[in-house]
Amino acid sequence: CTGVFSRNVYCKASNAPSVLNTDLSACEAAGLTSPRTTRNCEAECNFCDTPASSCSGHGTCDETLFDDAGGCLCETGFTGDFCESATVCATGEKMDRNGDCCARNTIDKSGDCCDGVIINGVCCAGSKNACNQCCEDGDTECESMVKSMSGECCMDDQLDAASECCVSDEDDVELDSCGVCGGDGSTCAVGFAASEAVADETCNDFTWNDVIEAEYQD
Repeated sequence: CTGVFSRNVYCKASNAPSVLNTDLSACEAAGLTSPRTTRNCEAECNFCDTPASSCSGHGTCDETLFDDAGGCLCETGFTGDFCESATVCATGEKMDRNGDCCARNTIDKSGDCCDGVIINGVCCAGSKNACNQCCEDGDTECESMVKSMSGECCMDDQLDAASECCVSDEDDVELDSCGVCGGDGSTCAVGFAASEAVADETCNDFTWNDVIEAEYQD
């Protein structure tokens, strides 16, 4: 095969032959011409003498393959010049369109392995919030989104007492202390009267206890 032969060239002073200098400028300044450091050559070579002979860890190198040029003999389940592609994935894995096995058994709608989560067929590299949205790592605002009873999405601190989103184009609309959207807090404590009937000792007639006052939250 065709290759390149290379050698190191040094500059040294005649009065100090043991001192070698890789900086050739001193010799060139003295009018000396540097010899060639490389030349083309024809030599016998084999694939198994190259770093690629590892065959991606999924095969062995055979010097006799391809007219003694050498090549990879792949293990069962792998293919390619360097045994770089799997033909059969392990149990619980799937192969994507590039021949790669997905360790997490997730392939997006484009056919590629996804290292994150799949949302509506699209690979999300971050996390999924309650609204089925993709959030980048560290995006706390996105991660705190919630879904109301009617299916609307909003921040978790925008849910009213009825679990509906309190969101409006008007800046002054917000939750009051009772959790009422647009309320003024006046409905937080409302009194009501309740009567309780109890039987007397003979269980024949009923008498009424005093009215019981109770407070409740709207």
